[in-house]
Amino acid sequence: MFRKSKIRYVALGSAAFFLFGMGLLIIGGRLALYQYLLTGQGQKVIGVVTETGSVQRTSGGWVDYIRYRFQDASGNFHTGLSSNYSGVTGESVLLEYSPSYPFIHRVSGEGKRAGYTWRWAMCGAGLLFCMAGIHWWVYTLKRIRLAGRLAREGRTIQGFVKKITDNGRTIQYEYNTGSDLYQGKTMALPMALVKQYKESDPVEVLFDPARHELSVLKLER
Repeated sequence: MFRKSKIRYVALGSAAFFLFGMGLLIIGGRLALYQYLLTGQGQKVIGVVTETGSVQRTSGGWVDYIRYRFQDASGNFHTGLSSNYSGVTGESVLLEYSPSYPFIHRVSGEGKRAGYTWRWAMCGAGLLFCMAGIHWWVYTLKRIRLAGRLAREGRTIQGFVKKITDNGRTIQYEYNTGSDLYQGKTMALPMALVKQYKESDPVEVLFDPARHELSVLKLER
């Protein structure tokens, strides 16, 4: 039961980290691409505001926006939306678009906004979140597989709790196989389970007969 709930918990957690990171990467990457293609290379054009309005932020407050329409040098029409702008339907608005990729466009001067300043930071943070999600998933699956293998092939020995770490989510433990003293650390466990243990409490350890440093606590199975 613990094994299944742990896999489900890690799958949801790592997916949340990965998707959040991908979101930051997409937003930051889009801003970086727009800044590269439109700063100094963008073609200025006069467009028309087709719609104005405001939407409520999830954190509270309202954000104004405009929808616009313009015609590129080839005669093709494009539409877009920019937030934090207000206007009147039918009025003119100065826009800029990429001559090579006319579907990339924005309100002229939008690149000076704070969001564009943080584009590389968002990309970096997104990459870190993606890597953290992948690492969390891979590490936990390896730990679960190790626990399953040692449940079949490992030897049982008594160890002792050395320390409760990670805000009460993991247990560091020590065990002596006769050849040497080893230390191990559990994966993140339910806090209610960890609270049952304190420093120096005895615990049952499963270790690999061929590689004594590989071990898990029996409660991780």
